[in-house]
Amino acid sequence: GCVLACGNYLNGGTNRGQADGFDLEQLAKLHLVKDNEGRDLRYFISAQLSPGGQFESCGPQLFEDLAALLQLVKRRVARTSEGTDVASKQLRASMEDLDQAVRNLRKEFDETDELLRGCLQEDLDPTDPMRFELPQEFQRAKVAFENTKMLLESAKAEYKQVQTHFVADKMPSEQFFLLWDEALLPGDILA
Repeated sequence: GCVLACGNYLNGGTNRGQADGFDLEQLAKLHLVKDNEGRDLRYFISAQLSPGGQFESCGPQLFEDLAALLQLVKRRVARTSEGTDVASKQLRASMEDLDQAVRNLRKEFDETDELLRGCLQEDLDPTDPMRFELPQEFQRAKVAFENTKMLLESAKAEYKQVQTHFVADKMPSEQFFLLWDEALLPGDILA
């Protein structure tokens, strides 16, 4: 709402001044709008989301959520052969990557569990610690895995709600996360 309110105010008196929404890609252009002192629109929006601002009630939660998102992005500044600095960004893990990693872990766990069960059916020394310790370890691992899977499912559901809110249902999570990162930390400012 804060970005939309700013856009409507800045476009007041035009046919774009009464917008009900905006294209999400416009977030990456917030740094292009500056005040008389050279501060860009992100500075103003941050002030409005901070204590004393118009949107202070949602600011702390938004900042906390965005901090978690920004930690997912790996940023690197490199110098080109022409001597200019160029920033590159890469997502450490997308929602799709995490989903695939959990499926792979499940497959590996099931295969290893089957091997363990086969081994335990063999005539082993009854005093062999493997007979007692490994099944308990596997049970703990299974509980930890199921908890991780539940966390991922919860995160996916929340992410889906955010995507729906921003009408970005078809946008891959990598693109969505990098778009927010670029809005807050534009590559040309990093370089």
